[in-house]
Amino acid sequence: MPVNMAQKASEALCGLLVTSELQKPQSCEEAELPCPAAMTPLAPPVPLLPLLLCWFLRAATTAFPEEPGPLNSLPSEVVRRHPVFLGRAHRSSLRQEPLHIQRILKVNRTLYIGARDDLFRVELDNVVGDEMFYSKKRTWESNRNDIRVCRMKGKHEDECRNFIRVLLSRQDGLFVCGTNAFNPLCANYTGDTLEMLGDPFSGMARCPYDPKHANVALFAEGNLFTATVTDFLAIDAVIYRSLGDSLALRTVKHDSKWFRAQMRSESTGYELQAVILAAPQGRSQLFQEIDADAGTDTDADAGTDTDTDTDAGTDTDADADAGARADADAGTDTDAGTDADAGTDADADADADAGTDADADADAGAGAGADADADADARADADAGTDADAGSDAGSDADAEPYFISAVEWGAHIYFFFREIAMEFNYLEKVMVSRVARVCKRDLGGSQRVLEKQWTSFVKARLNCSIPGDSHFYFNMLHSTSPIIRMHGRDIILGVFSTPSNSIPGSAVCAFDMEQLASVFDGRFKEQKSPESIWTPFPDELLPKPRPGGCAGPGSKYNSSNSFPDEMLNFVKTHPLMDEAVPSLGQRPWIVRTMVRYQLNKIVVDTEAGPYRNRTVLFLGSSRGTVLKFLIMPNSNNTVTSGNILLEEMEGFNADKCGEDTPQARRLLSLILDRASHTLLLAFSSCVVRVPVAQCQLYSRCMKNCIASRDPYCGWTRGSTCSFLRPGTRIPFEQDVEQGNTSHLGDCDAYSQQVGVCTAQVQYLCHVPAEVVVEVAV
Repeated sequence: MPVNMAQKASEALCGLLVTSELQKPQSCEEAELPCPAAMTPLAPPVPLLPLLLCWFLRAATTAFPEEPGPLNSLPSEVVRRHPVFLGRAHRSSLRQEPLHIQRILKVNRTLYIGARDDLFRVELDNVVGDEMFYSKKRTWESNRNDIRVCRMKGKHEDECRNFIRVLLSRQDGLFVCGTNAFNPLCANYTGDTLEMLGDPFSGMARCPYDPKHANVALFAEGNLFTATVTDFLAIDAVIYRSLGDSLALRTVKHDSKWFRAQMRSESTGYELQAVILAAPQGRSQLFQEIDADAGTDTDADAGTDTDTDTDAGTDTDADADAGARADADAGTDTDAGTDADAGTDADADADADAGTDADADADAGAGAGADADADADARADADAGTDADAGSDAGSDADAEPYFISAVEWGAHIYFFFREIAMEFNYLEKVMVSRVARVCKRDLGGSQRVLEKQWTSFVKARLNCSIPGDSHFYFNMLHSTSPIIRMHGRDIILGVFSTPSNSIPGSAVCAFDMEQLASVFDGRFKEQKSPESIWTPFPDELLPKPRPGGCAGPGSKYNSSNSFPDEMLNFVKTHPLMDEAVPSLGQRPWIVRTMVRYQLNKIVVDTEAGPYRNRTVLFLGSSRGTVLKFLIMPNSNNTVTSGNILLEEMEGFNADKCGEDTPQARRLLSLILDRASHTLLLAFSSCVVRVPVAQCQLYSRCMKNCIASRDPYCGWTRGSTCSFLRPGTRIPFEQDVEQGNTSHLGDCDAYSQQVGVCTAQVQYLCHVPAEVVVEVAV
């Protein structure tokens, strides 16, 4: 077996380091300098530093063997032919401002795009040529007073706009929230005409103030579950339930054991750690002033809502809300309990910002009805294959904590995935770790004494994505998760992780069994007996009854969580962290990419790839706008990783059409699989690009190249062409996904090896769309 390139490089570097060290003058005589009489020549010292560095390099290359490159690399010019959305109604229209896309949502055959001040509707079946046009557009701008207050608080004019940060399917319409010049609002819209239903209402605890802050949102059983921050300075991180028939609940406020908060003063660049003691007297004057400053403006105007049709010009609906904003100020803090030891602000902050009013649920602006269940079809649609809210850490404050990634519904719980600085490693420098937390969907909060209007079921655990060894190498930065997928009888969720910026650059994909994940929450809790002590496991025999963190109701002695004993409620309030980490399947990543110039940050999964729907393909988006396509071939235990194959790396960002080609512009915001058209939808800040899942036509002149591609979507069909194989196709084809054996095939002639050649026979295939390719294969 040849020595890999990384090992050769490390050996060469080690040789240079040691040689240069030994060649240095070791004494005054060697340096040809006059020696003092009492000084004798120095003995050559052992070059310790170079040796240590060599050891590290060799250890690294042993731990990180060189990963094979892609079987196929697509030429960059191919992306220029893919359809692109640029915010236009037709080819002759012009767009004056950047889009600043925030969210995309696919519902059946419609794509909704949430941007800055604008909401677009795009018909996926009506895409012709190299550009996608919107069929409907709704403009929702912040009003002048909100912008004025935003500017007074020190924000830039470009920040004081309405960035759409929540975009969900709700019944037959949409639930939309925007930052609204750092004064968030939510509203319900029709799905077809994008007309606002009712009035806007408070978006606090449902939508962040700053578009750079991460947030998660999903509907389950008629309730909206969100993870975001509730205030202007992003001090109060919260997991919040609202808008349904159930009581509004939130996490404990300003308790570092639940969430550690960090605020940033953008005007000075200073960071202040907001670690608040659990006792009410621990609340400093600083945070009282912040609460006062973060209050919601009581101006009744809710901004301007403008409708734009592709053929009707613009008409102004003037849905300016005359009273909905007052709702945001009307409620009391959701953590306004009288809990004597409630580390959650027993003062209940009359500040409207702090808790987002459990009440606002009765807000007339809810418009779409109390049951408000999310579109079941859309939520179950595996095509949505991205984070729960199609979010991304693109352009966000990566140092902010906690950083919410996604949320999924599974069984009786909602699971939230995020990353934060670990409090249990208080004896080290800041250590960022990835977490999963869960709450019971039907939690009703605690008693009037403990955890009133707060979660009684909130528990969290660390996610372990690491390479095993004498000392595990951890990928601690979670960036994205897949939906829960079913593989070999298991419910599995995949996560994309990376190393921190000050470590060896690398990314990994780890898989987690949901049953195994849930079992961690049945294990031991972790505790810190004093602020100076290390964290240790809490003895199981001392746990109160019933077991903390569980759900009340069927199967429990207690019908409601507010009837739980105070002892149990106090325990879960002070012990939300589990001792054991959630292990990954196989105790190692499925995919590892190290020493590369990009960071993997998005994932979608096709578990029904190929003509027999029996292959699993992962599409991984990167920080450079490229997409890596992996073929996954796990065994029945879902543990085999050596069989995973990097099929191809494709360019997703169209620099010619999407604007300036900068690292920020290339950063992938969202990645969605559209199974019906066999395409991927890639969202960037300035555009949305539609890319086929396979480029079979690029091998259409050469059988050897077609078979060697090992692409489950492609096969050599009659007519001597490499065709896209539609699921369930009955036509004869040749394919070797397992081995890619081409030893029996002759070499392709020079003409056939020209990747991307468009002859008269296959000219139309070079322009996709994928639906056309599918028809050819049938």
